[in-house]
Amino acid sequence: MSILQKYEKIRLVDIMLIMLIVVCPLPRAYTMYNFMSGPENRPFGNTLGITIPLLFFILMYFITIGKNNFYIYYKSPLNYFFFFAVISFFFPIQGRIWQITLIGIFKLLIIWGLYDILLKKFSFANYEKCLDWGLSIGLLIESALGFLYVFAHVSIPYVSIGFPYDRNGFSRMTGAMAHPGDFSLYISIIYFYYICKLLFKKDKKSIKYIILSLVDLVLSGARAMIITSILISVIIFWKKYQRNWIVKLVIMSGIIIASIGVYHSSFYQNLFMEENFFETITARLIHWRIGFQIMFSSFNNFLFGVGLNNHVDYIASHFSTLSYLITDTSVVDAFFIQNNPIHNSLLVVGTELGIVGLFLYISIYIVGIINAWKILKAYPKYKSQCTYVIGCLFIFLLYSFQGWALMKDMGWVLFILVNAFLYSIKKDAKKLNKKE
Repeated sequence: MSILQKYEKIRLVDIMLIMLIVVCPLPRAYTMYNFMSGPENRPFGNTLGITIPLLFFILMYFITIGKNNFYIYYKSPLNYFFFFAVISFFFPIQGRIWQITLIGIFKLLIIWGLYDILLKKFSFANYEKCLDWGLSIGLLIESALGFLYVFAHVSIPYVSIGFPYDRNGFSRMTGAMAHPGDFSLYISIIYFYYICKLLFKKDKKSIKYIILSLVDLVLSGARAMIITSILISVIIFWKKYQRNWIVKLVIMSGIIIASIGVYHSSFYQNLFMEENFFETITARLIHWRIGFQIMFSSFNNFLFGVGLNNHVDYIASHFSTLSYLITDTSVVDAFFIQNNPIHNSLLVVGTELGIVGLFLYISIYIVGIINAWKILKAYPKYKSQCTYVIGCLFIFLLYSFQGWALMKDMGWVLFILVNAFLYSIKKDAKKLNKKE
C-alpha cells in the first residue's frame, strides 16, 4: 500500500489537529487587551490575544460548525471542572479583580470548546493517527530550535522566545517555549508516547524519537521532568518484564552506573545543580505554605477561593499579613513571592476555586487513571494507548506539585489532548464490546 493510499482518509480537521499539536508550544500572540495593574505573572496570564494555536482551534471550529451543537459528556470530570470554573464568576468573592477573572474564563472557554470538538469529531483511529504525526513533527521542530540556540545561540524571529536561560554558564534548551520547564513537559509527553510504542507495539522506529527526546530533556536541565520521565518508564519496563530477571538486572545496573556517573560528572554539576538550589526549594515550600494559609484563612476562601486567576494579586495585596510565613528572609526574595504564581498547580486551583474546584480538578486524574486501567485490563488491544494515558496523567500530576505550567495555554492543550484521547479509546472499546 502506497503512502498516499494509507493516508487518503486524512480529513481537513485532522490536519488542523496535527498542526495544533505542533504549534501549541508557541508563546507568541497578538495582544488585543492587556491588564497591566499589579503583578503581571498570573496563572492564566494578564492578556487577551490571538495566538497561533488559537487560530488553528478557530479553523477547527468553523470546519465542524453546524454539524453538531455544543456537546457535554456529563460523565467526564473535566466537563464538571470547566463548568464549575466558568460559573465561579458569580461566586460571592470580595476584592477579586474582575478583568483578571474574565481573562481566565475566556481561556478556559477556548480549551473547553477544543475538548468538545475532540470528543465529537475524532474516532480512535483518526486521533491516534494525528498524535503520530503531530508528536513526531513537534519533536523534530522543537529539537531543531533547541539545538540552534544551545549550540549556535541562534533564535528564529517570531518563533523562538528570544531570551536565554542559563545555569552555571550552560545554555538550557527551551525550543520555541518561554521556559525550560514548559519545554521539558512537552518533550516528556512525546518521550513517553514512543516508549509505549516501542514496548507494546514493537515499533523499532520509536527508538530514534526516544533518544532524541532524552537528549532534549537532558539539555533542558529540567531536573523534575527528567527524573519523572525516567522513573515512569523504568516502572513500565519493570512491570512488562517482571518475570525476566536479566532485564531487571540490566535496569538496576544501568540506574546504579548512571547515578554514579552523573554524580561525579562536572557536566551534571553545572547543568543540573546550582549554588542556590536549596534556596529554590525553600522558596517553593514557603510559597506552598502561603497557598495553604490562603485556603484555610476563612470559610469563604476555603469554599470559593479568591477567584480564578486572582491568587497572585491576592498574595500581593495581603502580603503584610502573609509575610510572617517567610521564616528565612536571607534565601527568599519577597518580590518572587509576591509576583509569581504558587509553584504547585494543585494549590493554584485550590486557592482560586476553593475546595470544590480542587476536588473536581484532582478527580480528573483519579477517574482518568481508573478508566484507562479498566480498559487496559479488559482489552489488551489498547495496552499501549492506555499505558500512555496513565503515564501522562502521572507526569501531569507529578509536575503539578512543583510547577504551574499546566495552567498555561500549552499545558492545558496537552492536558486536553490526553484526556480526549482516553475518551476516544473508551468509545472504540464500547464498539468492540458490542461486536463481541
